[in-house]
Amino acid sequence: MSAKRLLAIILLGLWTALACDIFATPVPSRPEITAAALTLTALAPSLTPPPIIPTNPLIATALPPTLTLAQPGEGASPSPTSSAVILTVSLATNCRSGPGKDYPQLGSLQVGETAQAVGRYTPADYWVIQNPDAPGTCWLWGQYVSVVSGDPQSLPQFTPPPSPTMETPTTAQAIAGIFGYVYHDDNRNGRMDGGEAPYPGFSIYLSLQELGPTIQESLTDATGLYSFSVTPGRYWLSYSGGSPVCPAHAVKVTVNAGDKVRQDFGVLPCSPMDASCRCP
Repeated sequence: MSAKRLLAIILLGLWTALACDIFATPVPSRPEITAAALTLTALAPSLTPPPIIPTNPLIATALPPTLTLAQPGEGASPSPTSSAVILTVSLATNCRSGPGKDYPQLGSLQVGETAQAVGRYTPADYWVIQNPDAPGTCWLWGQYVSVVSGDPQSLPQFTPPPSPTMETPTTAQAIAGIFGYVYHDDNRNGRMDGGEAPYPGFSIYLSLQELGPTIQESLTDATGLYSFSVTPGRYWLSYSGGSPVCPAHAVKVTVNAGDKVRQDFGVLPCSPMDASCRCP
């Protein structure tokens, strides 16, 4: 073997021995990493997440099944605003059956008391209100009236009832045929007395036979007046059901040439379910 080849074998062996020694050398540990690992190991019990507490079934079942939570901005619906016209007075004022002292007093509105207005008569500065002292309406002088709420412009204009000193109203005298008044018969005596309020908006039907087909219909005005223009003959007057009314049934009316026949109807202040609610 030549000297060069022998030298190459020796060098190769030395390189191999050095390589094995290098890769077998352990990597020194880093003290800061070891300390951090020990710290995490020591803190591990305290970092455990808290247990999930199950919902108490007793509390869950105690809630009403329909209970819901209000969402932001939600709440109870506001109550509707009333459009009624409410009045009061600064001085106690009598309330009458018409616009003036000639009309009987039906009640009064005291200071601090309120009443609902249903109409107006602006030419004489009168209000038609729900009578605070009795069923029906009455007329209140507007001198001391103040509006508490509502829009007075929404109220209808009323026509004054006939003066108590007039036996028959001028409008009725001009009618050829059948006319009459529907009124609140508060004392249940079967006739329209002074101070008894009219019944506006009441329908009276005219037919040629009892409960026969309607040939005309008249709606009472603010004074309770209805009227029919007819030719001479026999007719029947009737009305729809509802409040007890007298006469209690259809009424036969005979009209001669040039006649003006009057037939009134009184609305009783009682319930139709009341056995004592009968016509006089």
